[in-house]
Amino acid sequence: MGPNYIKLKKVLEKEIKEKFKPGDLFYSQNYLMKKFKYSTVTVINALKELEREGYIYRIQGKGTFVSSLVEREISEREEVKNIGIVFRNVNYITHPYIKKVIEGIEVYGMENNYHFFFYPLGGRTITGENGSLFFKAIENRELDGIIMFDFINRRDLNFIIEKNIPVVCVGHYYKGVDIPAILTDEERIAEQITEELILNGHKRIGVITGPVSQAILIGAISSSLLFLEGYKEALKKYNIEYEKDLIKESDFEGEKILDLVNNLISIENPPDAIILIDEAMAKEIKSFLGKDIFIKSIKFSYIGEDIGKKAMETLEKIIRKEEILDNRIVIPFKMEEI
Repeated sequence: MGPNYIKLKKVLEKEIKEKFKPGDLFYSQNYLMKKFKYSTVTVINALKELEREGYIYRIQGKGTFVSSLVEREISEREEVKNIGIVFRNVNYITHPYIKKVIEGIEVYGMENNYHFFFYPLGGRTITGENGSLFFKAIENRELDGIIMFDFINRRDLNFIIEKNIPVVCVGHYYKGVDIPAILTDEERIAEQITEELILNGHKRIGVITGPVSQAILIGAISSSLLFLEGYKEALKKYNIEYEKDLIKESDFEGEKILDLVNNLISIENPPDAIILIDEAMAKEIKSFLGKDIFIKSIKFSYIGEDIGKKAMETLEKIIRKEEILDNRIVIPFKMEEI
């Protein structure tokens, strides 16, 4: 098979021929180490081989560039594609999990000549805001594809579908709609967490989840709804009655979550444990509550980049009119508590 630096050199040689033209800035050493998971020595040796064979050259203080050895017409390059990323609001993309997903999207896009445009809907409908940039981008077919982080109403969804713009959903899907979705196995994780709490003596378990009722209203199956189903299954397994008062819905904004926790612990018969899906708030809530109530939280962000890459990979297949064998793509993960 040969040493790793030769394998890497061959991969990079292929990318140079397919994605670069003479004079282009080439990948940095740090980027290659992160992307291919090779050691510093392996990456350096691969770059040295490329330089020795004339594919790249270095300019001190400026970087590494592709040499004129690579001869091909610019017209042979793939056309730049514009991708719209739709989410709830600006604060939403600062969440650790979402940031990691977007990093995965961007890494894939950088490798495959995609440009990204971000559209925070802020509770507005697409078709109800005919002056919005997102509406115009869809109406004028300025977007080659859309990644949907937040569920939207059926009228808006149909508007996008009618324009034949490829869509991939992240963290949710729609009943009866043939759109691919990238999901985590929320139902299994929720059941596992709840069962663990029950076996440790907790009988009244509260959950702070995402906007479940809104998803149900428009026929969307959200990750929060799946999480809640897993929670219910665990309660049923141990003959514990499901109590709606122990469930609070949130948009995962800091102060609002604190209010929801306060609401939970202020009810007549408060929970003795709370499952908090939002990892960003878990430590602060634990500090706020002290030891009176057990807080259980998990870290989703470490698989975020994989989800972002899979979303782009799936979207690219649709753009190229390739067959998608499974519209429900689940990214499994091992639970990591924080």
